[in-house]
Amino acid sequence: LDAGATGTFTGNTTVPFSSLAPFGASNNGGTYGISLAPVSYAGTEFLFYNQRTTLGAFSYVSPWGNANVTLYNSPGAGWTKSDSIIIPTGTQATMTSLAAGQYLIVANSSILVTWGTSAESEDYMVLPPAAQELWGVASDEVYGVCMNDSTTITYYTSANTTATAACNAGDGFSLTNQGSAGTAPATYYTANNPIAVHAQADGDGTEGTPFIAATQLGTTFFVPNSYEYLAIAAPTNATNCTRYSAAGAKIDSFLTDSAEDMNPYPSKALFGSGSAGDSVVCDAEVFAYYELGTSYETLLLNEHDNRQYHDPAPLITPGTEQQRFTPLPASGTPFTTPASLQGCGFLGVNDTCAPSWSVNATGATGLWKIAVLFVSNHSAVQSNHTSSRTVNITDITPPIIALDGAPLNNSGTTGNLTVFFNVSDTSNIRNCTFLINGTQRDYLLAPAKDTRLNFSIAGLGLGEHFWSINCTDDTYNKNTNTTGNYTVTGIAASTYGGLTTDFSTVLIENITNLIIDSPGIGMINYTNWTNLSGGVSLDDLTTIANTSITVNSTTEPRLNRSALLYFRGLDYQFAPVLLRNNKYCGPPTCTRLSYTGGVARFNVTHFTNYQSAKNANFTIYDDTDPEGGGTPRAPTELVMFYGNYSNWSTGEPVHGPNVNCTIRFNISDAWTPDANFTYNSATKLYEYSRTFDVNGTYEWNAFCNGTSEGYEELNVSDNVTISQDFLALNVSVNQSSIVEGDTLIIRVNVSNKGSPMGTNVTLNITVWNGSDWTDDSFYRAEVNFTGNQDHLENFTWTATIGTHHFNATIDPDHLASEANETNNNFTINYTVSAWEILYGMANQSIFIGDASNALFHSWNATSSLGNLFFSDDDSSFDPGNLVAFTQPDDFNESDTALGLTGFNDSIRRLFDANDDGVADTTATFTIMGSPVTGVPVVNSTNTSAFITGILWDSADGGAYTGAEDLVFVTKFNASQKGKYGTYDYEVRLPATLGDLFGSSPSVTQLQEIR
Repeated sequence: LDAGATGTFTGNTTVPFSSLAPFGASNNGGTYGISLAPVSYAGTEFLFYNQRTTLGAFSYVSPWGNANVTLYNSPGAGWTKSDSIIIPTGTQATMTSLAAGQYLIVANSSILVTWGTSAESEDYMVLPPAAQELWGVASDEVYGVCMNDSTTITYYTSANTTATAACNAGDGFSLTNQGSAGTAPATYYTANNPIAVHAQADGDGTEGTPFIAATQLGTTFFVPNSYEYLAIAAPTNATNCTRYSAAGAKIDSFLTDSAEDMNPYPSKALFGSGSAGDSVVCDAEVFAYYELGTSYETLLLNEHDNRQYHDPAPLITPGTEQQRFTPLPASGTPFTTPASLQGCGFLGVNDTCAPSWSVNATGATGLWKIAVLFVSNHSAVQSNHTSSRTVNITDITPPIIALDGAPLNNSGTTGNLTVFFNVSDTSNIRNCTFLINGTQRDYLLAPAKDTRLNFSIAGLGLGEHFWSINCTDDTYNKNTNTTGNYTVTGIAASTYGGLTTDFSTVLIENITNLIIDSPGIGMINYTNWTNLSGGVSLDDLTTIANTSITVNSTTEPRLNRSALLYFRGLDYQFAPVLLRNNKYCGPPTCTRLSYTGGVARFNVTHFTNYQSAKNANFTIYDDTDPEGGGTPRAPTELVMFYGNYSNWSTGEPVHGPNVNCTIRFNISDAWTPDANFTYNSATKLYEYSRTFDVNGTYEWNAFCNGTSEGYEELNVSDNVTISQDFLALNVSVNQSSIVEGDTLIIRVNVSNKGSPMGTNVTLNITVWNGSDWTDDSFYRAEVNFTGNQDHLENFTWTATIGTHHFNATIDPDHLASEANETNNNFTINYTVSAWEILYGMANQSIFIGDASNALFHSWNATSSLGNLFFSDDDSSFDPGNLVAFTQPDDFNESDTALGLTGFNDSIRRLFDANDDGVADTTATFTIMGSPVTGVPVVNSTNTSAFITGILWDSADGGAYTGAEDLVFVTKFNASQKGKYGTYDYEVRLPATLGDLFGSSPSVTQLQEIR
């Protein structure tokens, strides 16, 4: 590769990539653009804080020896061993399925480590070894973890924020809401023990970028992919970074900036989008990352990352510490001292003396050494003593910026601005920057003091622009108070020519006959005077294109005036019409003046978007389009096609014996012969219908020729989509009335409109429990359909009492892409009664006999035969204790006891239909010779000849609660017509009566003999 060139290796490999010159490398698979792990990132201790909910994985490579790798995790209070692995030399291994939390990796030999989640599709990043100082850019969110107890962390940002916190081994820490899409500040972390930090979530994609130590910072970066932005974090302010193209051409330069110029606050620069092969070169070591495309943040490797790594790391022995100071100037001193100095006088044994005096700093800035000589006049002191201190004379005043001939507020008709100034300061000037509307546009490095300087900017657009000059000296004092504004006035119309008004020859406050001309295309002519004082950009406000002229009169109301419009190069056979916002515009707003030689001339009263158009309009649609009803169509279904061929001016249809409209279709890449598109006088539309045999999207074309009536020929095309469609046609049963436990055949009729295909048919049966539908049964059948086939699927169900939904679904798993997904279900309700009807005859003869059934005498009964009682076979009651319901809750409690709550034919629904707690109908029954009044009754079936009442055994308790014996009663009524014929009794009994008590499911019948 030449400098700036890019190349690609294909296939999968785990071997190292190496080169004799620095290079950058990233993954070219998928869309992640992840940087490969440089060998200089090897180490033995690594930390990571996974805050994603998805599982992640560490990948390891051991380049130099067999590595014993141990993984620890932390719930936030110390480290716990969770896994270990031995990695042979030169091989790779992973630890997977790692949940959210803090992790520590310890190896006995240097290894390389990467992290990623969801099979490495999120947050993939190279992990540098844990360190005590880290730099990076906070990509909205920052996460870190501490290795040891009693760790103190401090961070500083280029936004002039700082904070200090304490943490223990395994503790995680974070920063959030720092800014998206590269706008977050540069951040520097420092700690007394090793930590790790990474950034993630800049607002799009799945990304992660590690913070790196000072040894991993660099000055030269190569970008192997196209990118949305590139961010720089620099340890020092005003670091100069320049971006170059792959061809080596300078693109732009920035000085890193910070809201606080003093160390240790970092500074930042943000480059815009760029291309693969770009490079960035800085004059000091920095951190850099870029966003691949618009999704994935990726650490940028630098020239230091290509250096060799020695394992084990070489030992370094510090040399002798030295102190070096700026020597005193040849003449003069940096301090003035008082006229006399203090002495200590006489000092006794163990006495102390602390003389003090003040000096005034008058010398140059820098480090100065002050020597103090203590002289003793006592013979016991064998020698004098000299002590020294170092003093730093520092400049604390910002530079002074003075404008030189440029007023603070100015205006002009050009977009060129030059500002002259000079800057003075005690210290040297580090840099000056020039900002337009808050954005850095130019800068000077180390400009001379007290010299006339200037910034020049060309090409400013119309309008007001705010500028400012910032200068920083070598001690990072900054002046940011020199500002001004510059207003560009005049007329910008660079895209127009021809007859366009020469604005240098007119008064823009009073332009007569203003012309905006695009030769060969169109023209606007304001025939009255126009005031454009202050200047406008006609390029931005107007658009003249083929058959279209637009003026943004909302932004510039002074152009919302009457004007002549010229449309050139038209090939219409007849005089065109004018459309305003795609709708016909006629007099008085729009008036056609002429059409000759392909040029149409109109007068309009005000401005918006205008289009010249043929005098006829032809719109087409079909059943599947919203205009046609939006009905999906399947193979073999008839599709209607419509065309509206009309006069643009009146909207009336164009038709007649000499008007010809045809329609054709593209089937299997071949057009069908033209067919007649027939006019329907009732709908005033041209219509055609046809079917399609298979699924697909078909192009269709319609043509209308109304030249005989003075209208343009028009040819338009559209598409119609025919889709597979499964339909659930109906659900039916083989019996209309059954009882619990009977077998029911449920027939599901389904249909396939389309190509042959296999799918499933399901039947889901749910039952109403009084408040919700609950599952009862579920069936599934596989059906292999031929093309356009109906199918009947039978399901067998054992009935349970209650109201049920029979819900049939075809293609429940959505195996097919269908024209209509709303017709795949069909539901019916089916009720299995909670009651059974008993009826029959009674012997109306009375017999007298003995215990051995020897008959003494018999005769026919002439009166009513009495009552029939029905109860659970496990019940025991005395008919003389039977009483009627009297409490409002008696019906609900009996439903609960019998399991009928929520049924639409429960006891409460039948006996108290209006739900007022009182029986709708009552009757009196004579039981054991005594009348029992107020007995709730209903007709046993469809006639009042037979009634069923409900009683309970009062001997079981003082009030009915559902735990007492429940008895249903009916009266004999000889030879009466009932629902099922003529008989003596008919009674309605709950199907669950036999399950009220005990284990017997039977019901006992008791006949009262009177």
